[in-house]
Amino acid sequence: MRHGDEAGSAGQAVTKMVADAGSGGAGKAAGEGVAKGAEQAAYVVTPSGVAIPTNAAELKSNLSVLKEASTNPASSRKFVGADSQGPLRVRIEKGHPADPNFTGKPDPLHTVDHLHVDRRANGTSGPWSSTEKTSYGWPF
Repeated sequence: MRHGDEAGSAGQAVTKMVADAGSGGAGKAAGEGVAKGAEQAAYVVTPSGVAIPTNAAELKSNLSVLKEASTNPASSRKFVGADSQGPLRVRIEKGHPADPNFTGKPDPLHTVDHLHVDRRANGTSGPWSSTEKTSYGWPF
């Protein structure tokens, strides 16, 4: 999968993992809504149109072009690099229980395994911001 007509470089290989799939679509967990025995969709598409491979081997292959930056790889894997849209961080996290001391807006995705696609707040600089998030089974 490519973003536009790009191909060939490591930056485009990253885009293969996180690509603009067009004009949106509902985010679905890998296998969600698939009847037993039915063929699973090749990609999870987030509401903003980011396509993520549902096949764990393909996802891990695409992540291999990024630098792993995990600090707690048993429960959260982080990969950093860039694609045609600039700096990129992909986080795959195991579900974690709700924290009773948390005062922010509750997020139901935190209780299940999920994947974040983060971008820099100012495009190429600034803090990371989670721009895309979807449920995704732990592939490691």
